[in-house]
Amino acid sequence: MGGFYVYIHYRNDTGLPFYVGKGKGNRINSRESRNPHWHNIVNLCGYTARIIQDDLEEQDALALEKDKIQELRKVYGDGIINVCEGGDSYSIPHKTAPHKEEIKEFVARNGRFPSRTIPSEYPLWVFVMNYCTVTQCSYDPDFRAWAESQGYAQSSAQKKQAIRKFYEDTGDLPGKKDTLYKSLSGYCQKSCNAYDPEFHEWAKSVGYGSRKSIPGRFKSKRA
Repeated sequence: MGGFYVYIHYRNDTGLPFYVGKGKGNRINSRESRNPHWHNIVNLCGYTARIIQDDLEEQDALALEKDKIQELRKVYGDGIINVCEGGDSYSIPHKTAPHKEEIKEFVARNGRFPSRTIPSEYPLWVFVMNYCTVTQCSYDPDFRAWAESQGYAQSSAQKKQAIRKFYEDTGDLPGKKDTLYKSLSGYCQKSCNAYDPEFHEWAKSVGYGSRKSIPGRFKSKRA
């Protein structure tokens, strides 16, 4: 056969695919001739490489590369950071997909962001991550500012800070209809892996565990 193959690179922090390529020899592991977005991701979190098909003629590899980029972009959007559509077709770079309003409607309707663990919500979760992550080519600082105002946070430390700010702003801890409620519960329940005794003590000091008459709300210092 022709000796070419098609491969995918996956982020080591999330396990998500971010790049599709074709090559031969050691191209799959080479850092040369990569776009800036590829280097940003690799420098941030590293990557894992997998060949999806080998022993191909070059034209077959180019066709498969193009098909795979299109297939993955339907699921991961701008999480796939190839600057062309593959197949040696140097077209206009893939731009931000119009999912921001859909995400905002989801948050307004459900009081939380889409979940990575719910299959029907997973595609929207990918777009949220892409719009809010600096190293993604679809990063949107205005959207991230909106998301953070709604309780979005990417790390445990950011979530705890957001919960404290929520309390400072409202005098209440997040309730069941708030996007931060699940994180608050995880930090304050000993049965959860995320349990944080120090944070739990702070939450109890401001009313965690003491219900108000309003369902889903904790008693605040103003109650």
